Amino acid sequence: MSAREKGNRRVTVNIISGAQSGRHNFHHFWDAANVWTATISYAMNRNKELRTVDKSTVRLDEKKALAIGIRLLKAIGIREDEALILSNTFMRNHWQLDFQREVNHTQVYFDTVAISLDPTDQSLMMLFNSFNSQLPKKDHVNTTASQARTISRRFLHGKKINYGKMIRTVKSYVRPTNYWNRQATNQEASDDTPASLDARLAWRVTFEGGEVWVDVENKSVIGGGQRL
Repeated sequence: MSAREKGNRRVTVNIISGAQSGRHNFHHFWDAANVWTATISYAMNRNKELRTVDKSTVRLDEKKALAIGIRLLKAIGIREDEALILSNTFMRNHWQLDFQREVNHTQVYFDTVAISLDPTDQSLMMLFNSFNSQLPKKDHVNTTASQARTISRRFLHGKKINYGKMIRTVKSYVRPTNYWNRQATNQEASDDTPASLDARLAWRVTFEGGEVWVDVENKSVIGGGQRL
């Protein structure tokens, strides 16, 4: 599958799913972000609908589903080595595969692919792709994990926020959000959608109640928020 034109449209695409290869009609939609990157963000088979599936009719297992998922990733231009499998399971009315983008063993926080397969005939029902963060050409790591934890604690203390016990600190590529600015001005804080595709390498300091993202280069807090 490829996206060569901007906008929303219905197209016919070549796609390999299960044991069969052929032409299938899908709705393809591109949001503003994917118009910039010219990648497919959403595909849905209009002839498929969710329905309860009798387990005796399931023709998929984890191995077969993963093989199909990898072929679909390649069809939309995603390499197998940059997609970390998060889930691969039968979900009563479909088979679900979820992937997280990973670059040089570092996860890209907002970039995921979700694939729903018909477990009775192994065909594609739905695909959602958000592998579109623009990563920096070079990372300048000037902050240690210990420093990031100290910065996070001080930051939360200054805002009089108690997120409880610290759980972990990991490096991830994230897209800066306005979560903390909105909270400071009493605006809606639940919407933490990034304003840009440009990603930064950050320490994600995770507490029981939320996260603080600390930029590895300049030590600034660039996102995070309450855990839902």
